[in-house]
Amino acid sequence: MTNVATRACLGGLFFLFSFHISASDVDFRFSGKPIYIQSEDIEDDRKKDNWSGRLGIGIEVSPDFLGADGNTSALAFDFKGSYKERIFIENNKFGALLHKGKLLRAGIISRTIFGRDQNLVQADLGGLAEVDTAFELGLFAGTSFYKLFLTGEVYVDVSGVHKGFSAELEGGYTFEVNSSLTVTPILGAIWGSDRYMDRYFGIEEGASDIFPAYNADGGLYELYLEGAMEQRLSKKWVLKASLRLSDLQGSAEKSPIVRGAGGSNSQITGFFAVAWLF
Repeated sequence: MTNVATRACLGGLFFLFSFHISASDVDFRFSGKPIYIQSEDIEDDRKKDNWSGRLGIGIEVSPDFLGADGNTSALAFDFKGSYKERIFIENNKFGALLHKGKLLRAGIISRTIFGRDQNLVQADLGGLAEVDTAFELGLFAGTSFYKLFLTGEVYVDVSGVHKGFSAELEGGYTFEVNSSLTVTPILGAIWGSDRYMDRYFGIEEGASDIFPAYNADGGLYELYLEGAMEQRLSKKWVLKASLRLSDLQGSAEKSPIVRGAGGSNSQITGFFAVAWLF
C-alpha cells in the first residue's frame, strides 16, 4: 500500500471514529478557515501526493445542546483532507469543488448536524423529545484575497429531521504573528427557516412537563466571534487552539428552552489539539 493510500485510509478511519467519541450534540466542527479555502495555503510539497490536510487529536468543549447553559468536554479528533483541491472532508462535512477561479470557489457540500440527546438533557428539559442527527445537502461559495476570506453555505435537510434549511455567512483575516504562529479572528452569522427553528427551539403543546408551548419563527438566530490559533511545531506538526463565543438571537433567544434554568443565549465552544500535517 502506498503512503498516499495509507494516509487516506488512516484519515478515513479517524473521521468515522470521531463521530462515536465526540460528546458534542450541537455540531462537530472546529474553527479556522474552511478546508476549501485553507487548501490554497497548503505548501506545494504536501500537495504532491494529491491528498493533503491534517489529522489532530485534542480536547473539545461544547454546549450540551443548542441553547444549553452547561458544557461538556471530551476527547475529539479533527480531520481535514483535500484531494487535488477538488474533493474535501472536514469533520462533519463532505463536498466537491465545482468552480475554482482566481477569486471565487464554489461547489456542493453535505453535512451532519447533531440534535438533542434525550439522556443528556432530560433533567433540564422536562422530558422534551430528543432531536435526531440530521443530514443536509447544500451549496457553498467562498473567496479569499491575501489573508482575508469570506464564505457562505446554504443547506437543506434531506433526512426528514427538521425539514427546513439554513444559511451561514462568515469572514475572517489571518494574522502572521511570526514565521510559525498565526491567529485568525472570524465573524459569522447563521439563519434558519421556520421549520428549522421550530425543530430546535420550538415546543409542541404538551411536549414538556415544565415548558409552555412555543412556536419559533425563522430568521437570524446566531452571531458568533471566533479566534483560531496555530503554532507550527515542525514541518509535520502543529498545535491548534480555537474558541467560539456565540449569542443566540431572535426567536431562538426567546425560546423557553434557552430562557429556562438549563438554557442560555450565550454559547461557548473550544478546541485544543496537536495535529499531524500530511
